[in-house]
Amino acid sequence: MMNKIVLCFWQYENITPSGMDGMLILLNFSKVDGRLFGSPAEREATTLHRLIVNVAGGIDWVGDEVALAKILLVIGMPKIIASISPTGDLPDEIQDFVPHQGRPLDPCRLEDIEGTIIEVELSSMRTRRLERK
Repeated sequence: MMNKIVLCFWQYENITPSGMDGMLILLNFSKVDGRLFGSPAEREATTLHRLIVNVAGGIDWVGDEVALAKILLVIGMPKIIASISPTGDLPDEIQDFVPHQGRPLDPCRLEDIEGTIIEVELSSMRTRRLERK
């Protein structure tokens, strides 16, 4: 039985349809059993997932998409964690919404999304960042 899973994120995509008020940002990530992370069996055991974040129109801090994506990963992480089943399963797609509000975080203090690795302990849902060796 899994006791930890590892989430690996890569580059975001702006998937906003033409004429939409607001933005849709897609954050792709993979999930693997923590016991297999870094092993030869990792690739076969990896599942692919996506977080789609709908950002309300009129937010004045969305001018820089890279900064926005960094912020959305932090905002969306609780939604991802809440979607993890006790056995470590995740739906293929998770959706979240960011309402009109002031910029909640300073993107200069956040790491890039691409290459971000998060370990989740299933019993407590605690998270920590990992480095791929």
